[in-house]
Parts: sequence; structure tokens; C-alpha cells
Amino acid sequence: MNYGQQSPQMTTIIIQSGGGFPEENASRYRCCCNCMHVTTAATVIGVLQIIGCIITLISDIVNFSKYDVDTATFAIAIVFVILQLIFAALMLYGISSMRHYLILPNVVFGVIGLIGLAVGCILAIVGIAKSSDIVSKYHNKFSIDCSTYDCQEAVNLFFGILLGAFIVALIFDAWFFAEILRCYQFVKAKSFWMKHNAGHQHQQQQVGYGVPVFNVTSNAKN
Repeated sequence: MNYGQQSPQMTTIIIQSGGGFPEENASRYRCCCNCMHVTTAATVIGVLQIIGCIITLISDIVNFSKYDVDTATFAIAIVFVILQLIFAALMLYGISSMRHYLILPNVVFGVIGLIGLAVGCILAIVGIAKSSDIVSKYHNKFSIDCSTYDCQEAVNLFFGILLGAFIVALIFDAWFFAEILRCYQFVKAKSFWMKHNAGHQHQQQQVGYGVPVFNVTSNAKN
């Protein structure tokens, strides 16, 4: 009698569902001619905001100590800078931890900043339009002699430079706001996806089969 034996076999079946966030590299979440993700852009903006806030804070404190600055104006400026510093730090943490609600304060603060810059542009335009009235009303307070120099031209130049600065700041601020807003939308969408796909991204199941099979052959005597 011959006995033949088949060795047991073990097969691994890998079941994988989900995968990465499907819109991770979607075009609407990229910027700078598709060279940068919005999270990277928002991170750079947040770092620049923090650096700018620190420089502004130091400058305000130095000016307050050296010059006759109104205390209420100084306090408002300091509170404004500190709030922006906190919101920028919260945004950076929100991006790294995928918590969209931590980015929202910076979005709201960005709206306030855009409104402020727009109001500044309007006031500068009004200043240019009303330059003659400004000269006739405040010429005694000017540091130059209006009988010798054209004070109206100086006022127009001042408000023109101010308007140009506001417009440039408005353009950059609008771009910053747009990227931060898109970053907020991305983090919100990804955190929602992660919440509803937790525990379903990597699943493995091993299935064993292959019971030994014996083949029996008998030799009959003639």
C-alpha cells in the first residue's frame, strides 16, 4: 500500500478598504500654479503672520516708550496684534492636527482685515477728492508753509501713497485669505472623512485551508 500526502497550505487574503483621502491632491486644494498644497501655503502664511506680529509688537512697545502715544490707541493696537498672533498659532496647530475649527478664528480675522483695508482705500480716495477742503481747514497745523509750497499737492501725494499702500496690502491680504479659507475647507473635509473612515482603512484577514489528503493505492494479488 502506497501513501501519498499533500502538505497543508496557508493562504493570506488581504482585504483593504478606504485608502487615502480621495481629494488629497485635488486641483481646488492646490495653489501657485499647482505647485503647492493649500495646507503648505496656509502654514507659510501663518509663520509670516507670527513673525509680523512679533515685529509689530516690539515696534509698538518701543514707540510707546519713546514718543507721546495715546494710551488707549496703544492698548487697542497691542490687543489687535496679540489676537492675530494667537489666531495664527491656532491655525498652525489646527493644520497639523486636522482640526478645522482652530483655523476658523483666523478666517474671521481675515474678513475683518479685508474690511479694514477696504475702508482705508475709501478714506484715502475721499482724502484726495477733498484735499482742497483739508488744506483750507488744517493749513495752520501743517509743518510746511502753504504760502511757499503747494500744500494741496502735498496732501494729494500723501493720500496717493497711502492709497497705493492700502491697495497692495489689500491684494496680498485677499490672496492670504483665499488660501486660508481653502485650507479650512480642506481640513474640514479631510477630518470629516477621517472620522467616518476610522478603523476601515487597513484590514487583514488570514484564511487557512488545506486539510491533508491521503491517496491510497492497493496492489491486488493474481
